Amino acid sequence: MRRVLADHPGAVIALGAGHTTIHDARLRADLAVALGACPHVVGLQPDPDRDRALAILRTRCEASKGTGWISEGHDLLADWLDDEAARRLATAVVTGRGRGAADVAKAVARILDRA
Repeated sequence: MRRVLADHPGAVIALGAGHTTIHDARLRADLAVALGACPHVVGLQPDPDRDRALAILRTRCEASKGTGWISEGHDLLADWLDDEAARRLATAVVTGRGRGAADVAKAVARILDRA
C-alpha cells in the first residue's frame, strides 16, 4: 500500500472490501500507518442498514462475479462488511442508499474537496 500511495500521489485508489480486511495484526497495523498518511479514506456502503447492505452486496457479487462469497459455510462477504478494523480506517463513510453511482461519486468528490 505504501508503494501504491507513493507511486500515485493524489490519486483515488479503490481497494474493495476484501483488500482492507487483514487478519495478521502486524500487516493490519502497517496498512493503518500507510492509510493514516492519507487525508481521506472513504468507506463506501450500499446502505446504512447492515443486513440490507449485505443483501445488496451479495446480489451484486452473484450477478457480477458468480459468487455470493460463501465458502464451506463461511460467509466471507459478511466478514468483510463487519470488519471493525477495516471500518476504523475510514475517515468518512458514504452510503449509496437511494443514490445512483453518479451521486455517490459526487458525495465522495465533496469529501475530497474539503482538503
